[in-house]
Amino acid sequence: MAGKMASVGRRLLRSTTAAGARNGAIVAPSPTAEAIGTGRIRGSHTCKGHHIRRRSLGSSSNAHETGNGRGSGRSSRPRRSLDRPRVYDSLTSAHRPLLPGGPEDDGQSQSEYATKGAAWYVCGPTVYDSAHLGHGRTYVLLDILRRLALRSHSGGGRSSPRPILVMNVTDVDDKIIKRSGENEKRAAELAEAKGGVQSDGAEIAGPTDPIELARFYEAEFWEDMAALNVMTPDVICRVSENVESTIVPYIERIVEGGMAYVLSEPGEKEDGKTEADEGVGSVYFDVRAFERKTGGLTRYGKLAPPAASSDLFSWDKVNTEGEETSGQPTKRDPRDFCLWKHRRRRVDESDDGKFEPESVSYDSPWGPGRPGWHVECSAMIEDLSERLEPRYGFELHAGGVDLAFPHHCNEIAQAEAYRRASDDKHKDDGPFREWIPHWVHTGHLHVKGRKMSKSLKNFITVREMLEGGGSDSGGDRSGDNEDSPAANVSSSAWSSLADDFRLWCLCLSGSYRGPATYSPERMDEAAAVRERFVRFLLEGQECLSRLESAGSPASSVRSWSDAEMAMFHRVAGDAVSCREALMDDLDGAAFLEKLMGMVDAGMVYVQGLKAEKDDAVRPAAEPLRFVLDAVRGQLELVGFSERTYDAGLTTSAATDDGGGTSMSTTALLDETVSFRSSVRHEALEAIKKKGGKAPEDAFRDILKMCDGLRDDVLPRHGIRLEDRPSGGSSWNLEDPRSLVAEIADRKARESQGARDRLTKKLDARRKELERFMRALVEPRDLFRIDEYSEWDGDGVPTMHASGEPVGPSHARKRRKAIEKHSRLRDDLSRRCGGNFSAEADSIRAKIAEIEAELDALEV
Repeated sequence: MAGKMASVGRRLLRSTTAAGARNGAIVAPSPTAEAIGTGRIRGSHTCKGHHIRRRSLGSSSNAHETGNGRGSGRSSRPRRSLDRPRVYDSLTSAHRPLLPGGPEDDGQSQSEYATKGAAWYVCGPTVYDSAHLGHGRTYVLLDILRRLALRSHSGGGRSSPRPILVMNVTDVDDKIIKRSGENEKRAAELAEAKGGVQSDGAEIAGPTDPIELARFYEAEFWEDMAALNVMTPDVICRVSENVESTIVPYIERIVEGGMAYVLSEPGEKEDGKTEADEGVGSVYFDVRAFERKTGGLTRYGKLAPPAASSDLFSWDKVNTEGEETSGQPTKRDPRDFCLWKHRRRRVDESDDGKFEPESVSYDSPWGPGRPGWHVECSAMIEDLSERLEPRYGFELHAGGVDLAFPHHCNEIAQAEAYRRASDDKHKDDGPFREWIPHWVHTGHLHVKGRKMSKSLKNFITVREMLEGGGSDSGGDRSGDNEDSPAANVSSSAWSSLADDFRLWCLCLSGSYRGPATYSPERMDEAAAVRERFVRFLLEGQECLSRLESAGSPASSVRSWSDAEMAMFHRVAGDAVSCREALMDDLDGAAFLEKLMGMVDAGMVYVQGLKAEKDDAVRPAAEPLRFVLDAVRGQLELVGFSERTYDAGLTTSAATDDGGGTSMSTTALLDETVSFRSSVRHEALEAIKKKGGKAPEDAFRDILKMCDGLRDDVLPRHGIRLEDRPSGGSSWNLEDPRSLVAEIADRKARESQGARDRLTKKLDARRKELERFMRALVEPRDLFRIDEYSEWDGDGVPTMHASGEPVGPSHARKRRKAIEKHSRLRDDLSRRCGGNFSAEADSIRAKIAEIEAELDALEV
């Protein structure tokens, strides 16, 4: 499917749109700002010091157009007009609204629905290493779904609180402990090499305490999410801050309910040794007891029934996170998983007798230890559910598809066991209601045909991708990919690798819940598509500014032409289709197709305005403003940054700090262009009046400087300056590197053309010199060469050098040649006054000048 989505991107890159759209091609609703997503009232959202502007979240339900089927790999059913986003629910294998719409959706009473807000829970990172692109794709896609839900809630007239998103941070885990142990070992080795300075070794190796290591990578994670323009969660919960207050009591209740047990006997390893430190004192969830006590109301593993089947388990490959080793069973059932891990020796290859650090050891009724991975999320959700009541209830749980089993299956089992064990939570007389009714999963990310994974060492970090090093070379993670087109534009004014990645995730990587294959080439496709958005916004805004600044409003035309009205209907209809595509299971391919239709229609209109040579005819600005706002609205809705949706409105993208640029910058550019246009005009007028050689030279120098400003100075700052046929000039803000490369290419073509012309001129001069050199020979001496031995009085040969007489035919040919040479000599003599040598010297001088010009072009 990802291949099909990539082909959609390539097809869009090749597509062109005919000028205008036929009236009646699309039946559009009334052009309200909410219906097309063009309202631009803004709020703010801050993520780790990065200011992210977010659209006021409005929507409309009066869309009447239906689409032409789903994107690649989707069903072909016609679209319905949706007032809420609908996405696939992994629990019921059906499409459900992201936001509960009433009692029919989730079993709530009408009064409860009217007042309670929806809370989402997203499984966050295990912070032992940098986030890779698989994580990035998941969080970008979930961010888009979140933005859609917020827009729908705000525009739906709901009285309930807006949806909130909760994310956990797993900062207590085997992987973190193992990584910190590796750092400690490395620090000791470095310290020994440096003469025993332990602090120096630790600084190079990285944090050696698990919590310090987790804090380091957590900070990096939030920075990466901010760089990807992913909104921060409303609530963040760390495992380390909830162990003794939340997770331990949660496990106690499950144990008291008879659905968990404490290992009291050590298991036996294959070598005959016992694993006393690894199992005894740990608490395990009892799957069989859970299934008995729930009495058929639910079942273990219902989120992924095939994977959760007990037939697929063995004692050697258990459903836990490394707390068991292969050998004889220490659990009652292979499906049982760990709720509490007894403090044990370090998780590394060395058996040095050291126990895990105290920083990740907590008190419990079962002795010191730490929680199992699966129970952390369930316990924190339960705690927040109680604390958020009555304002919020958890309606949706999301994460990558690799978490569906066993992690999410185990979460559900724990939560249902907890509630079964709680008298105040379980109501025998009420209908069974799912712990969390809606589960959303994003697909795997593959590279070179394999799942991107840290364990396979084939991953690319988010940071490497954003720095332009998105190589898929597997183990080579240096990030030095200078040949990549993405790397070549990484520092340009309007480029954004984060926005390219978001476009790829949404529109070119396949369905959000299916697998996707990453490659630099596919990112290049996304960059090329986004460049079309930016180019239209830049050129469109320049045209709009020209329309709005050229005279008073009274001098413009206010009525819309048929072409403008057709464009309006096309764009309004496509905007509605964009919304429907997003609302219908996040159909990114269909969204992109309709968005490109809007951009193409707008670009055709802009090109028409640019081609208009009569500046006295000023069309209305409203049609173009409508298209620009519609396109910007769609881009901002799905989370593109200001570098994309604000292209043309500000030059802030050109600055490293992201700060905005005041209107004085635009005014300065306008004044600079106006000054240059005036100087250029005066110089051209003076040349036309032929005011003498010296003034002409001066004016030409002025024009040369103007061209240098246009071709050499401004492009380096991302400013395209164009001279219009009417005599005026216009400017655009563009990608500096692309613009410089374009001008360099044009200059190269012009230089080659000049070389071709000079070469042709040089050949002509050399032939002319050859003619003059021949004209220096007297006609009667033309054939006085070694081939002959005797001649007549006119210089016609009569005898060959061999002594054989020259035949009549041969003699006639030589006479005609002498006569022709005589005529040529007479013509050239008249041109040079008989001074053949001086004329030849003049031609030689001109040849030298041409050769010098050619040499200058080579430089």
